[in-house]
Amino acid sequence: MNLMADLEAERLDWDLIYIGRKRMQVDRPEKAVPRVRNLVEADYSYWTLGYVLSLRGARKLLAAE
Repeated sequence: MNLMADLEAERLDWDLIYIGRKRMQVDRPEKAVPRVRNLVEADYSYWTLGYVLSLRGARKLLAAE
């Protein structure tokens, strides 16, 4: 399965997903998202290679001041 199919199957609410990043806090493990392969609740990162925004996440960004 792919990530987007897993997210849809689990009906998770999400706004932003990092597609690649460099972790800063490597001394502590990140919390895995149940039943979604290779997805964790991210802590602080140095940089991001890419990300996916949900429609709700995009609306939040556009509404921010």
